[in-house]
Amino acid sequence: MAPPAKTREVFDVLKECAECMYTESYGEIANRVGLAPSGIGYQLGWIRDSICRRHGLPWINLLAVNKEEWFPGESFLPEGFAGTESDNRTLWRGMVLHVFAYDWRNLQFDALAAGAD
Repeated sequence: MAPPAKTREVFDVLKECAECMYTESYGEIANRVGLAPSGIGYQLGWIRDSICRRHGLPWINLLAVNKEEWFPGESFLPEGFAGTESDNRTLWRGMVLHVFAYDWRNLQFDALAAGAD
């Protein structure tokens, strides 16, 4: 399956966030790439499932957060992952540290996305 529109651009913003070790709100990311904030979930889910999970990479999509809580929305975890809100916040914090520690500089979207289903 082809990635949703602007997924490469979202991935590049997330790589920048990872390199500089910060999270960014859905709205800020959407604004930077020319998307509506409410529609960015498709790109984030595709990046999580078709790039990160498929290649065993840290889930870089976790750097996109809600601007009120600075925590991702309910769907930051794929179906089948369920925990308490406290457990999910702890899990998220650890996963973000993993994303920050990973060297994303040489990973290219086209190579990672090739053959994604």
